[in-house]
Amino acid sequence: MSAMFYHSGDIEKERNLPVSTFYDRANTSIPNCQVGFIDVLVLPLFAVLGQFVPEIDSMIRSQIQENKNVFTEQDAMLRSSKNKMI
Repeated sequence: MSAMFYHSGDIEKERNLPVSTFYDRANTSIPNCQVGFIDVLVLPLFAVLGQFVPEIDSMIRSQIQENKNVFTEQDAMLRSSKNKMI
């Protein structure tokens, strides 16, 4: 998915258009995008689903949180390495 977004961003740059959010390969953090996706879509979806299927809440939401933690750590490492380059 990100490859498609980046390709579109490249076309926007070639045409001297403003690059859409998340489409700029030089300024987009995939781990940060994943954290946002989890926060905005995945966790709320599974919170509602867990109300109807309680097993979901105990089994899957903890794994989603672990995944979010991994992406948060990856984003922090990327930000740290970019700051060292500046």
